[in-house]
Amino acid sequence: MIAPPAHLRIAVAHTAVWLIWGSTYLGVRVLVQAVPPFFSMGLRFLVAGAIVLFFLRARGVPYPGPAEWRAALTGGVMMVAAGNAAVAHTEQTVPSNLVALTVALMPAWMVVFDWLLNGVRPRRVTVIGLALGFGGVAMLLGPRGMPGAGEIPLVGAATVTAGSMSWALGSILTRRVARPRSVMMGTAAQMIWGGIALLFVAAFAGELPALTTALLTPDVILVWLYLVFAGSIVAYSAYVYLLHHTEPAKAGSYAFVNPVIAVFVGWGLGGEALTPRVGVAAVLIVCAVSLIVRYRR
Repeated sequence: MIAPPAHLRIAVAHTAVWLIWGSTYLGVRVLVQAVPPFFSMGLRFLVAGAIVLFFLRARGVPYPGPAEWRAALTGGVMMVAAGNAAVAHTEQTVPSNLVALTVALMPAWMVVFDWLLNGVRPRRVTVIGLALGFGGVAMLLGPRGMPGAGEIPLVGAATVTAGSMSWALGSILTRRVARPRSVMMGTAAQMIWGGIALLFVAAFAGELPALTTALLTPDVILVWLYLVFAGSIVAYSAYVYLLHHTEPAKAGSYAFVNPVIAVFVGWGLGGEALTPRVGVAAVLIVCAVSLIVRYRR
C-alpha cells in the first residue's frame, strides 16, 4: 500500500487536531450534564492512557522507568487532572464556547510563568498579545452596566483560569524532569496519573455513589467514547506527528484555531449563544494567542 504524500498527511493531522480538539468542549458539556464531571474525566483519561500504553508496548516501546513515572506525576496532576477538572466542572453551568475562549489563554500563562521562573522576558509583540488576550476575557466578564455583560460568571472564569494556570505551570515544570524517549509513552503515563487523580477527587466529592446506570444512556456512552478515542488518542497522536514534521509555530496553531472551532460547534450543534460581545472577545483572544504562539521565544 502506497503511503500518502507528506503534505497530505500533515494536512490531515492539522484537520484532526483542529476539529477534534475544538469539538471536545461541547462533548465535555454534553457528558457532564449526565455524568459527574470528575468521575467521567478520570475514567476518560485512565482508559485512554492505558490503551496508548499497551498499544506502544505491543510495538516494542519500553515502559517508562520508575523515575519517568514519578516525573509524569507532575504533568498528570497539574495538567491532565487540574486542567480538565476545571473545564468539566465549569461546563456544568457555563456554555462550552465561553470556556474554550477562556482556556485559549493558556499560552499567555506559559509566558508569564516562563518569565517569573526562568527569567525569559517576553518580546514586545508578545506583551501586546498578552494585553489583547486579557482584554478579551475582560469583555466576557463585565462590567455589568455594559450591554451583553456577564457572558461568563466570575466564579466560572476564575475556575477555568486556575485550571489553565495549573496546566501552564505544569508545562514549565515538566521540562526539568526525566521523560521517556517516546513522547507518546510519556503522554500515556501522564494520562494514567491524571485519570487516577481525578477518580480520587471524584470519590472525595461523593460522585461515585451518585453514579447510576440510569445515567449511562447510549448518547452519553457515545460522547464518552468520542472523548476517549478521538479527543485523547487520535488528536494527540496527530499533534505529536505535527511536532515531528512541522515547525513548532505551525504545530501550535491549534491554540488559536481550536477556540474558533469550539465557538462555532457550540453555536451550531449545542445551541449556545453567539452574541456580538462574544464575537469581539473571540477575535481579541484568537489574535492574542496567535501572536504569543508565533513570536514566543
